[in-house]
Amino acid sequence: MGQQRPLPEALQELFARRHRCRPGRVVALDVPSGLCSDRGTPLGDSACRAALTLTIGLCKRGLIQDPALAWVGRLERIDLGLPARLLASLPADTPLALSGEDIGAGPGPHPPAAASKYERGRLMVIAGSERYRGAAALALRGALASGCGSLRACLPRALCESLWLGMPEVVPEIALSGAADGSLQLEPLLPLLDDAGAWAGRLDALLIGPGIGPAPAAGAAASEGIWQALRRWPQLLVLDADGLNRLAARGEAAAWLSGRHGPTWLTPHPAEFGRLFPELRGAEPLEAAATAAGSSGAAILLKGARSVVAAPDGRRWQLRHASGAVARAGLGDVLAGFSAGIGAQMETADAAHLAWAALSHAEAGRHCAAAAGETTASAVAGALARQTRPKH
Repeated sequence: MGQQRPLPEALQELFARRHRCRPGRVVALDVPSGLCSDRGTPLGDSACRAALTLTIGLCKRGLIQDPALAWVGRLERIDLGLPARLLASLPADTPLALSGEDIGAGPGPHPPAAASKYERGRLMVIAGSERYRGAAALALRGALASGCGSLRACLPRALCESLWLGMPEVVPEIALSGAADGSLQLEPLLPLLDDAGAWAGRLDALLIGPGIGPAPAAGAAASEGIWQALRRWPQLLVLDADGLNRLAARGEAAAWLSGRHGPTWLTPHPAEFGRLFPELRGAEPLEAAATAAGSSGAAILLKGARSVVAAPDGRRWQLRHASGAVARAGLGDVLAGFSAGIGAQMETADAAHLAWAALSHAEAGRHCAAAAGETTASAVAGALARQTRPKH
C-alpha cells in the first residue's frame, strides 16, 4: 500500500513465475504490488498480476484506468464505513467511480404521472447515410429505449420511406439527400434551425452524427451556415460520430463549442476525441476529458473500456467495470440515441445525466453478455429498454 518505487527485480521474477505456473490464483489487497495507484500502470517493468483485487475504503483512481485491466482482475471494494461528512468534504473534482448499484440512485428520468408525451422529452435525431443506414436505426432504437415522449428524425430518403415498417413510433421529419460521396447533406435543415424556424420551441434536444458520413467536399459555405445555426441553437445538442468528425474538420472546435448558446454533450471515442482536441492526444482519459470540458464548455463522454464523463465545472465520473464483450459495432450509435433521449427528458441537461446514461448502457451490455452471451447492438438496445422501464 502506498508503494512509489518499482518492485525489486527478484519480486518481479517471483510474480511472473507465479503467474506462469498458477495463473488466476493471486488476490491483491488494496493495490496489486508494483502497480501505480494513480495511473494504473506498473511502476517498473512489471507488477503483480492479480485475479482479484480487494481495495480498501474508496476505489483508487489507478485501479479503474484501462491500463490496469490486465493487472487488477476483478475489483471489489471493502467498505470501511467512512462517515458521510468525510465523503462530503472531498473536492468537487474528485473522480467518482460508478457501478451498477448506482443506477437506481442516479439522476434518471422520473416523469410525472400526468405528463403528456410532449412533457417527457422531444428529441430530433439526424443520422444515417446511404452507406450507414443501420447507424441511424440503432440510434433511434437507443432513443426509444430512453423513454422519451416524442421522437422525430431526419434521415436518408430510403430509410424515411421504410421507417414505419420497423419503428412506427418515430415520425420522419425530412428525407435528406446524399452528396456524391454518399454522405448526408444537412443544408436543408438550415431554415428549421433558424431562430424563428419550425423547430424553435418544439424540441428539447437534437442529436447529430451517427452514420452521416464526413462533410461533403463541396458546399463549404452552406455547411458553415449550419454550424452557425447550431451554435445559436438554445437546447441540448448531442454530437456523436461523424457529427464530431465534421466539427473537427471545420477547425477551432473548442472555440465553436464555447460559443454555443445551449448545453452540449460530446460522445467521442479516443480517435474522434484526438481530432477534436489534438493537443490532448495521449493524455490520461480523466485528465484529457476534464481539460477538454473545461476549455469547451461541453460535457464529454470519452468512451473506452471504462468510459469517462467530465463536466465543464470540473466534476468527473468513471465507469468501474469493463467488459470486452460490449466492444462491438453499433453500440456507440445506441449509446448516442439513448443519451440524447435521456437529456431531452431533463429540465436542465447536466453532465450527471450523461454519466447515468453511459452507466446504464454499459450495464445493459454486461447483463446481455452474462445472461445470453449476445451483445449485438440490437440486443443491448432491447436490454436498455427493459432496464430503463421502471423509471417511467
